[in-house]
Amino acid sequence: MTMPIERRWAVNNTRQFLMDLMDPKKTPRVPSEVRKEAYRCLRHYPGEYYMDKAAVESPEVFGNQAIAEHAKPVDSEETRRQMITPDTTYKIEAANKKCLRVSDCYENDNGDEVWLVKIYRNGAFFITPQDWDECDTLQAALEGENIQIDEFSEWDIDSMYDICSEDSVGDTEKMYEALDTDDWDDEEDWLENNDFNHFTTFYELQDGIILSDDTGEK
Repeated sequence: MTMPIERRWAVNNTRQFLMDLMDPKKTPRVPSEVRKEAYRCLRHYPGEYYMDKAAVESPEVFGNQAIAEHAKPVDSEETRRQMITPDTTYKIEAANKKCLRVSDCYENDNGDEVWLVKIYRNGAFFITPQDWDECDTLQAALEGENIQIDEFSEWDIDSMYDICSEDSVGDTEKMYEALDTDDWDDEEDWLENNDFNHFTTFYELQDGIILSDDTGEK
């Protein structure tokens, strides 16, 4: 018989598995279609915020009585909606430094994949939630969840500054060999001249966000 805590464990570990599928460093040589499908699954997959809420509101399904008794009270829907509302533009940034991760993803016709990952000191984005689900996602990030900017329907970049680190993951062996011997400007120069096509960019703010006083007027 499956216990509630085991059910919750399964949901959380499946989320981590899907996240690992999106990271070529953790799961090399995974077909790009599998990575894209993992990304699509994660767009509306419940994070820790929602699983904690489920454990409190439905302990017989996703938690146990101890969780329900000791967890902090969950804000009512009315209270949450007073904080984050649809069709309102919010300017957000990472709550901590060096928590803006930008991943540019390239792929060639052979299915080889290279991700250029940059960590920025910080940056700001304009988000306009289009429904209550997107409001809840933004609210969860305010309480410490990671947030994938490009999963929102309406968003824009305000600024990104100070690249703190850069990394290249995936099928990078040939690229690094070429960069060591040939006259290439950088990784992007090599990729563009070796039939790699840029297919998407992921923007992620990790470990929570804060709201700016800026109302979103640009």
